[in-house]
Amino acid sequence: MTDLQWKKHFEKQAQSGMSIVEYCKSYKIPDKQWYYYRNKLRRKGLLPKASSNSRVPVRLLCAAKGQGQQIVLDDEITIKFKSGVKPARVTSLITAWMESAI
Repeated sequence: MTDLQWKKHFEKQAQSGMSIVEYCKSYKIPDKQWYYYRNKLRRKGLLPKASSNSRVPVRLLCAAKGQGQQIVLDDEITIKFKSGVKPARVTSLITAWMESAI
């Protein structure tokens, strides 16, 4: 696909109301390819860069005591961690990961 075709996919997904996972499945697009081209087009200035202030739906799932927790971001990414991990550490890891994807 050309950059223009990818850009149309990104715009169509944003307007569709579907998550990236749902959209990619419906168009048979591998998710790694989706993120690769999204970042590529952002670097070229063809897509807006992600805002560090953008909000992502988050669910926090608590396991039985001592079993750890899970954070589910936008129904696409699940982060699992052992009990006893400090929230500030989780926050700093997520922030660093988000900044590396911009």
